[in-house]
Amino acid sequence: MKRISIASGAALLFLSGTSLAQQHQACTGPQLGTWKLQSWTGTTQVRQFKIEGKTLHIRSMPAKNPRDGKLSSSALVWTKVE
Repeated sequence: MKRISIASGAALLFLSGTSLAQQHQACTGPQLGTWKLQSWTGTTQVRQFKIEGKTLHIRSMPAKNPRDGKLSSSALVWTKVE
């Protein structure tokens, strides 16, 4: 089982369960729990990713933002620190 926690000032996200990665897309689910993002609870989340050296780029698929109804996408950039 894989468990990832991401925290910010606005939300807390927990992902667990099977993850599938293929051709620069990753799917995590079906066990997804959120705090302040209830529309994601119990859903499978699809992300695009790219690895460049020590940097991982992750982008969400375009979707309707639950706060304002506008189509949006989010990006995360992680850099490995040694």
